[in-house]
Amino acid sequence: MADFTAVVELDDAPVKQKTKSLFYRGVTYGKQGDIERALADYTAVDELADTPVEKAQILFNRGVTYGKQGDIERALADYTAVVELDDTPVHQKAMALVNRGVTYGQQGDVERALADCTAVVTMTDIPAEDKAFAFLNRAIAHYRQGDIERVLADYTAVVEMADAPVDLKAEALVNRGFQNCRAKKLKEAVADYEAVLEIPGVSAERCTEALFAKVEPMIELRSRGEIGQALTRAFKEGDPQASEYGGTPQDLLWMVLQRGPAEWDSYVSEIVPLFVKYGVAEKLGQGLTKSIQHLDEGGFSISQIDTWNSAWQQVGEGCDNLEIPLRCLNAAVEVMKAAPPTDRPLFQLPLEIRRIVRPLLNRSLGESER
Repeated sequence: MADFTAVVELDDAPVKQKTKSLFYRGVTYGKQGDIERALADYTAVDELADTPVEKAQILFNRGVTYGKQGDIERALADYTAVVELDDTPVHQKAMALVNRGVTYGQQGDVERALADCTAVVTMTDIPAEDKAFAFLNRAIAHYRQGDIERVLADYTAVVEMADAPVDLKAEALVNRGFQNCRAKKLKEAVADYEAVLEIPGVSAERCTEALFAKVEPMIELRSRGEIGQALTRAFKEGDPQASEYGGTPQDLLWMVLQRGPAEWDSYVSEIVPLFVKYGVAEKLGQGLTKSIQHLDEGGFSISQIDTWNSAWQQVGEGCDNLEIPLRCLNAAVEVMKAAPPTDRPLFQLPLEIRRIVRPLLNRSLGESER
């Protein structure tokens, strides 16, 4: 940083050298989270840049920085400037289009998001990474429109790209697996997750995500013993530092709920010790709390709700990280059983916890009680 500043402040420094130093100082400020200084440097260097390559890179970085600041209008203006610059290198134009498309999508302008991402996937002579990234983001725009067929098509396009970067291909497979799971195409979902694990050089993060995601559709397809083995494998082979370690417990528990009350106790007895053993009981507890909504909206009888609660209270007893989630579940079950509807059982919970649980009971409490 000091070296860049020294060049910037040198009166007789060559313009090229000063431009380069301003740019890299701006990059450094951005990485440090000093958005104001990063923007100041990008703006200063923009006035000095005299080649399309320099100009495009500066405007693109400044657009990204404006986006982080929440200044969407200026971010879009900078991305548009890159797109419209004469002789902008194709890679920079592609990335500006994708980023502009992502920004449009986040603002709810799905048509423009689709148009920008489509412009990139139809470009020739662009890096495979840019095209794959555009397909992935166009899939998100299609998802916002509810067009699942096109979502799947875009993920498949990345999967079938011979030269797609490994982790983008893995991301497409994981996302396609998720969509297949939602569509109850469970065998296809398992196949997608298994395909991720077979990609040479796939990152630990993606591998971990696939290992845990694979268990969810397996619950309907395989025996409980196989589920236990798959979950154990995920814990053993997954990266404990990865954000996906432990998977998405509320989705896992929803699949267990669909197995039927006769099997709940066995599944809970299988799952809980593994999460405790591998140090992610807290994550399981968060998933259990969120799964209250599944229990409330699943059309279960009072006896079935009691069966689920009883299984958890027995297996989770004595685990500190499950203490509050178990209290939440117990209070929520009392609400579900109450006639007439009342949220009074929730008052046994601390206020901040009550605020989390109450919205999960919309069916039992109804809008009038919220």
